[in-house]
Amino acid sequence: MACWAIIRIGSRFFAGLYWNALELLTHFLRSFQGISLLIVMPLSGSLIGLVIRILGNPGEISLTVNNIHSRG
Repeated sequence: MACWAIIRIGSRFFAGLYWNALELLTHFLRSFQGISLLIVMPLSGSLIGLVIRILGNPGEISLTVNNIHSRG
């Protein structure tokens, strides 16, 4: 039971960090318009590709989330 509680707390902590990072990034990227957007978007895509190449493919995340939702 204690291990379950620790895993649950840790999962919620990292989910909260991810959500906050996503919100900050979304707010930051909304400031780009026009020509600057044409520069930022390819650079962002290249950065994402580099991260995936270094850390590896995240796999079927959507499948995992759907399984969690359907099984409760």
